[in-house]
This record gives sequence, C-alpha cells and structure tokens, in this order.
Amino acid sequence: MNKFLALCFLLLVSCKSYEIDANSLQSQLQKTTPVKDSLTEEKTATFFKGENLKELIVLNRRGEKVVLETDKPLVLKVTRKDGFKFRYYLNSMSSYEDKFKGMGPTYLVGGMIHNVNIDSIASIKVKP
Repeated sequence: MNKFLALCFLLLVSCKSYEIDANSLQSQLQKTTPVKDSLTEEKTATFFKGENLKELIVLNRRGEKVVLETDKPLVLKVTRKDGFKFRYYLNSMSSYEDKFKGMGPTYLVGGMIHNVNIDSIASIKVKP
C-alpha cells in the first residue's frame, strides 16, 4: 500500500506544467500563416490558428525557456483576472485582433467555445 501511495505521489509531482504570457502566445501565433475568415457579412477578420504552430515556446517553473512540439495535444489552462477558468486545446484555438477564441474542454458535440480578450487574461498554464 505504501508503494502505491508513493507511486501516486510521484505521478502527481512529476506532471509537467509550463507557463506562457498571453502576449507571447499571441506573437507566436501571429508568426503563422494568416487565415481570412468572414465574421459577419460586413466584417472580415484575419485569424492566426494554433494548429499552424509547429512549436510553442513556454517557461518552466524556474523561468527557463522550453520548446514544446505541437505534434501532441497541448492544453492551455486560462485564468482570467476575474478568476474564471477554462481550457483551450492549442490546435482548436485562434487569435484575431486582441482576442483568443477556442474550444474546450471536449471535442464532443460542439464542445464549449470561449472568446476572451487578451487584456483580461491573468495567466496561462500549458499542459502537454
């Protein structure tokens, strides 16, 4: 039983988590190929899609830069300044103007679509 508890503790402690600043995420997305999409009949916006990123530069707990390959799903845990928390999947999110838009927490039947202003984000944690 003690070995089982020790193993569970090690699994919990060894789960890697990284951080990224909202402005850094936006600038990395803006280096991808832009996509024009019609928001309404009158307005067309330029989107930068997370699925076009080949790698994501994040910070580890010591503040060192780490490069994450995006060939595996990455989950972005976003906390707004008002305390509201939600998740994006990097390959389902996009950036346009000063907003992020993405789907989470599930891909099933539409999922939850979240739109958030970049200025209202307090933190973003990245889980591989």
